Amino acid sequence: MGDFFKFFPWGKSLTFMFFVFVSFIFWILQCLQQSFEIEIDIPLVFEKIPNNIILIDSLAGTINVRVFDRGTALLSYSLGKKMQPVFIECSEKDIKNNFLVISKNQIQQELSKQLLATTQIVSYFPSDYSYAIETMQQKEVPISIVGEISLSDAYMFVDTVFVDPPRILIFGSTEALSKCNQIFTEDVHIEEVDVSFKKELKLLVPKNIRVEKDFVELNVDVTAFTERKFSIPILCKSLPQGYQIQFFPSKVDVFYQVAQDKFNEIDASEFEIIFDYQDLIEENRLSVPLVLSKRPSSLRKYRIVPDIMEFIIERNIR
Repeated sequence: MGDFFKFFPWGKSLTFMFFVFVSFIFWILQCLQQSFEIEIDIPLVFEKIPNNIILIDSLAGTINVRVFDRGTALLSYSLGKKMQPVFIECSEKDIKNNFLVISKNQIQQELSKQLLATTQIVSYFPSDYSYAIETMQQKEVPISIVGEISLSDAYMFVDTVFVDPPRILIFGSTEALSKCNQIFTEDVHIEEVDVSFKKELKLLVPKNIRVEKDFVELNVDVTAFTERKFSIPILCKSLPQGYQIQFFPSKVDVFYQVAQDKFNEIDASEFEIIFDYQDLIEENRLSVPLVLSKRPSSLRKYRIVPDIMEFIIERNIR
């Protein structure tokens, strides 16, 4: 056995193997220059399906495509990265006679975006993209925020907390829509807010109802405030001639919250407490609670001290 390995013609054998390997490489390269057909599977995603339809048939999840190209190009499909999905956009114009119909031209255009420029599409399966549908009814309902938002000390809401959009289109059967008069957001609890913010909230959609969007934007606008005070006289209108009225007290203090950057924008003349003489007579009592008859539109919280006044109506004697 030792003599066999000693006298074996290793040099000639290695030379032979080298030429076999080189020949194999040239054969591979020659094959890659030729054109072939192969099949590739591409994920299929349908987008923007109209909300007012229900699909009876299941949508295709992949599309099997037979393509023709040179071997070097086809090698990139076999050994390259995973094929990216083909996105098919749907719209109302694709609905025909209770079917969602995607045209072959649209399919081929979207497929071509995923393939090399030299690659030809021979065929694809499934070849028909018509899906039976049912049309739903629709109506618009308000969106209600669920939860509570509390402020830090010395902060106030600049405006009402709201979601955008405040109303939303919902879709479903006539029976399902009759039972749904509003859509609620997910529960939100935020404490000690001292800065304005926006937050995306998920909508809680009832069973058998579809919505045009799944999320809305919560808008919370806050600002630091300070408290200010004005002394306001109590007035009476429509007082008959020959009568006079005395209020106790004749003036009250109005305390209100105002944003620090708007402190000097509000004037005492924007506040009034006016009673109608006839209303006071009909009250048939000598003391009444106080409310502002006139106030700035931006004013949200205020208090009157004291908040009850007494009065005496006297007839002038000549």
